[in-house]
Parts: sequence; structure tokens; C-alpha cells
Amino acid sequence: MAFAARADALWLAKSPRQSPAVVSHEHARRTSMRAAAALARRSWCRRSARQAARESCGVVVRAQHGFGGAETAQRYDNEAQELKEQLLELVQPAQNARGRLTPTQVRDQVLELVQLLEACAQKHQTKRVTSAQLPGTWKLLYTTRPGTASPIQRFVVGQSEFVSNVFQDLSIDLESGTGRFNNVADFKQRAGGKLYVQALIERIDSELNRLHIRFDLAYFEFTSGLVMSLLRREEPLRVPYPVPFKLLGKKACGWLDVTFVDADLRISRGNKGSMFILVRERDAERASETN
Repeated sequence: MAFAARADALWLAKSPRQSPAVVSHEHARRTSMRAAAALARRSWCRRSARQAARESCGVVVRAQHGFGGAETAQRYDNEAQELKEQLLELVQPAQNARGRLTPTQVRDQVLELVQLLEACAQKHQTKRVTSAQLPGTWKLLYTTRPGTASPIQRFVVGQSEFVSNVFQDLSIDLESGTGRFNNVADFKQRAGGKLYVQALIERIDSELNRLHIRFDLAYFEFTSGLVMSLLRREEPLRVPYPVPFKLLGKKACGWLDVTFVDADLRISRGNKGSMFILVRERDAERASETN
């Protein structure tokens, strides 16, 4: 900027005397050109950084490696593992409450890492919804959600302060192309209950790596805590979810894209714009956390 200012001063000194309007116009033109050049440099730097990251995760493979070779596969595994470790470090539940308390700067880093892993999967994991790694129980670590989500929806995706853990159980029958999706939100100990939201997987789209789902059952279940104490009740209490799925028709349907999956980590995106980061849950770990 100092060099540019000196250049402008030199131009003014050497130029014939001109009207203030002409001088002002030329000064504005030069300022605009400098701003455009600076913007171009920043854009180039951002593109270079993104390109380097994509090369790092194995999306862009140099010709000497070839496609599908053992060296390429190993490189992808190594780089994907490194990206996963960085991502999991940022989305630990104790730090961000599944994204609800995540600072904007950290949220941007999370989204960048997610996009890199998704780009890797696009190249190297072409059959994610038919993978043997997809079924099982997954624990939600982080999610984004549209700002229009209702209080009940925030319970479902773990964005409520009253939810301690959220689990997703997936069972898939590849022969029939159907399955079940069960979302369980555990309330904090004082509430002593869970919210169950279940859906039928009506169709599996292997080309889009998409699960087409229809919600068909949901309810709250209380077994202990404040609600049971107030009601002086010992037997479990089941309260219907306040949405009549059977009357909603197509509004009860949605889809879930599997954008990355391996033995430990799953990333999915829903039809309403939410993004989910989940880790595979072991039965013993889940039992210890929910008791």
C-alpha cells in the first residue's frame, strides 16, 4: 500500500495540471484496480489452499499413482484417518453440545473438514448405503440444523439443552432394499426419559447413496426422574409424540444421504438441510452412558 501511494504521488507530480474532477476520477480508477488485484490474490490463495487440502485427502491423485492401486488406497486411508482425527477433536460432545455451543470459527473448521471427507468419499466410497459398515448403532456428536426447527425437532436432533445423548439405530435388508431407522434422544438424568422417533426405510438409492424414509412412530417414555416423581408413578409412562404421522402423508417422508462412512465414523445430510456427524457406538459404552 505504501508503494502504491508513492506511485500515485509520482503520477500526480509528473502529470500536467488537470482539473480536480479528472484527478479524482483517475485516483478512484487506480484505487479500484488495486482493490481488484488484492481480491484476485486472496481468491487465488483460497483456491490454492482448497486444492492443496483436496490433494492431501487423496481426491486429486497424481498420474504416477494411478486409480485403484494399492499405493493410492493406502494414501487415501492415511489422509482420511488424519482428517477424521482432526474432525473428532473439534466435535467432542463435552465441548460443543452437539454443535449447539460451537463457536463460529470452530464451526467453519468443522464444515471444511466434513467437505474434505465427503470429497474423499465421492471418489473412493461409491457404494456407501450398501456398505456392510452402515448398519448398527451410531452416537450423534455434532449436527447443524435449520433455524426454523421446532422445540420438538431440536429434541430429535439433540439440539436441546435437556438432551444428554442421541443414538441412531440403522437396520438394513439389502435384498429387499428396505430397513428401519430408530432415533433415540436421552434426556438428562433429572428428566429421566427418552424420545423415540422411528421410521421405515422405504427405498435405498445406491446411485445417490440415499435412504428414503417415512416416519411412522414416535413417543416419549419416562422411567424415572422429575416426571415420575410428580406423578408418583413407578411403571414406565409412554406419551405419544404430538405429530400424527399417519395423517401427514408425504410430509412424513424424507431422505438421508450417507456422504461418508467407515468402521468408526458416519457423516449424513438430511432433506431439510441438517448435517450429522456420528461415531459407531459399542453396546457396553451405550449402557454405561444411559444408566
